[in-house]
Amino acid sequence: MLRDHARLRVALAVLAALATVMFLIMLIGLAHYPKKTTANGGKKFHCQQIVSPVLALELADKKEDLEEVLQTTNHAKSFADATITENADKNAVCVLRINTQQDCVFIPLYTGVLICLAWLFSYGATGKLRWLGAVGVVLALAVAVFDYVEDYKMFKALRAQQLTDGLAQAISCPSRVKWSLLGATLLFLGTMIAISRFGDLRRGAKWFLAATIGGSGVMLIVALCHLPLFVWANPAFGGALAISAAGLLGPFLRKSDRS
Repeated sequence: MLRDHARLRVALAVLAALATVMFLIMLIGLAHYPKKTTANGGKKFHCQQIVSPVLALELADKKEDLEEVLQTTNHAKSFADATITENADKNAVCVLRINTQQDCVFIPLYTGVLICLAWLFSYGATGKLRWLGAVGVVLALAVAVFDYVEDYKMFKALRAQQLTDGLAQAISCPSRVKWSLLGATLLFLGTMIAISRFGDLRRGAKWFLAATIGGSGVMLIVALCHLPLFVWANPAFGGALAISAAGLLGPFLRKSDRS
């Protein structure tokens, strides 16, 4: 069991590191989004509440929201035009399509992190608390399912000939469920880490990890009711991934060097 425990810890840290790198790649890719041509000066969407064009697409409620973030009323034509010009990488539709493709790679990485966290910290649980690991795994898989449904609907909208309220709602419904489940999962895992008797981390490090992961979950849940908070909630999730990698792999490597 100890050997499996060590392998799980390394797998978690590696997945968290890869997920952090992918998260940064996706953020860097959004730098190509043509902000200067948006309806409100390229700063915010949805009545000045959301900064990220990706979140604006995910949480679109009506046709006008889609037109604002995609910067066109006929984005199928816009996409076709962009693929044959030198400015293809600066077309809003193309940038969001590439970001959605990258998200399909990011999903299994962060889901793997959530699953490994659930199993790893269930090792320290006793009695009835052992089943908490299985609950964490189910929650993580549910997040991934709704995230892929959201991406499927986004791809469908990016290829559609006409923008409609139905397209917007087909994206926003699974998106809101995804963010709610992700927030609940992170809060659940943070609580699980805090009560775990996992012995390989110092108490301060364990509580810091629990507070970081659980806190990012709370921010995501609150952000759904107060959209401007997503400016901090989304990076907080990325930070939680990075801290998981550093906090779990670092002590393990130091222990290996001593042995």
